[in-house]
Amino acid sequence: MGKYWTTPEQRIWLSSHITNFLDAQELSTVDRFFKGLNNKWFVAYPEENYVFPCAPGTTRPKLTNVESVLLSKVRAARKALNTDVKNLDELAPIEEREDRFKT
Repeated sequence: MGKYWTTPEQRIWLSSHITNFLDAQELSTVDRFFKGLNNKWFVAYPEENYVFPCAPGTTRPKLTNVESVLLSKVRAARKALNTDVKNLDELAPIEEREDRFKT
């Protein structure tokens, strides 16, 4: 198997949403589906666990002021990306958009 960007637990979590994704495709509501999925993802897998990881079995110490500011910037960047997800395709050159559909 190839490399994954997710952990095994995260792959299971994502797989549990496939049926809802397929339903959203049929209803042409994929953008709404992804907004909801992103919100659920970051509840299940908060950014601070990845921006400031701690050793397994330890308790995360309270974030410093600097860490809190950085985490706020990470969250703001993610939210900005989420709001424009459906418009990202428009930013790609037309050749790239067409290449996606070639077999």
